[in-house]
Amino acid sequence: MTEHFDVVDENDLPTGAITTKEEAHNNAIPHRVVAVLVFTPAGKLIIQEHRSFNRLLDHSVGGHVSAGESYAEAASREVREELDLTVELKEVALSVPAFGKDPRPQFSNIIHFYGVYKTEIPGDWKFVENDEVDSIIEMTIDEVVDDMNNNPEKYLNGFFATLDAYLKSISSQKRIKAFGQDWSEL
Repeated sequence: MTEHFDVVDENDLPTGAITTKEEAHNNAIPHRVVAVLVFTPAGKLIIQEHRSFNRLLDHSVGGHVSAGESYAEAASREVREELDLTVELKEVALSVPAFGKDPRPQFSNIIHFYGVYKTEIPGDWKFVENDEVDSIIEMTIDEVVDDMNNNPEKYLNGFFATLDAYLKSISSQKRIKAFGQDWSEL
């Protein structure tokens, strides 16, 4: 089934046009995506090894916002699909741009605006492999930031901007400097 997304302008406002994932990613058409940062009760961030992007590391949960759907609706849907959880989500940031700084050619045409959320998993939750996610790892925020800055090729591009937005939201002095770029200055 073909997914359809709202086209947005440079300020993340819907234009009224609709696009598909293939059209958007091949033709640099701006559209919306959600990222949910999921923490364990011990404060570690769950990171998924992305099945469809050569095992690159990515947000705990992420996905495109369907046409007519809000950021919050998409975030809740993606958490259910990827982690089989229904949990309260807290908004971190909206309209986070993630494009133009990653030198890898496979990401040059992708123009995403992110809605970023966070949540904590229940203590009794256990990961089960599914059609969306086949493996996860847990890392502290400091471990993720240090690894991103030293080994950016291991990560999907949107994760740099969304994690930086999270760091700002908690008034952290740490910043994402992957590929020699300051991701807080998009």
